[in-house]
Amino acid sequence: ALTVKSGTPARHTITWNKGAAVKVEGNAPIVQTRLTVGEAQKGTVSVDNKGDGPIHVRVIGSGLPEPGAEENDASGLTLEVEYTTTRDKPLDVTSLDQGTDFIAVITVENTGGRVDEVALTQLVASGWEIGNASVDGTAALKQSAYDFRDIRDDRVMTYFDLNAGQTKTFRIPLHASYVGHYYLPLIRAEAMYDASVSGQVKGQWVDVVVPGMSVAGR
Repeated sequence: ALTVKSGTPARHTITWNKGAAVKVEGNAPIVQTRLTVGEAQKGTVSVDNKGDGPIHVRVIGSGLPEPGAEENDASGLTLEVEYTTTRDKPLDVTSLDQGTDFIAVITVENTGGRVDEVALTQLVASGWEIGNASVDGTAALKQSAYDFRDIRDDRVMTYFDLNAGQTKTFRIPLHASYVGHYYLPLIRAEAMYDASVSGQVKGQWVDVVVPGMSVAGR
């Protein structure tokens, strides 16, 4: 992926390996564009800034380990992930009834010096949906300030700064939509311009079941 930060509305094109230029426009301060690299082992990416101000570009190359192969990590950032009901009661998401509304509560602690431009990426299980919870009360609103949030079909990306020793907590409403056995990928936070500062919580298998049905034998 290629991340562009700008103080003015984004207006640029991206070219990968001399292919067709991809036009990118938007008012968000941070714009992330996925690059389709296919089987290429190497290549060249070009960015043509057509906006009114300077831009800061970062190319991110990453992949996900095989399900179950991840490990918890804390390298300057410590993550804690909990799940609650819409009434703020603890919830075990190992097995959820179809139709359940719930909240992911992610706490990020900075154990080092000040870190600017932290990117928190929360991928969700395929059987869950983001942002469809019928939240009762203010449980989903009790969260720390952030600079920008990008909500996709399968993930939520939240961007923020952390002072030395500071902790921030974010809440994402979720919905258990589709019956099945799914892998919930790892949740990771990292400094966008210093990959040595990061933290992650490993993934797990989860089930969405017909109400009243068990998942004995998994």
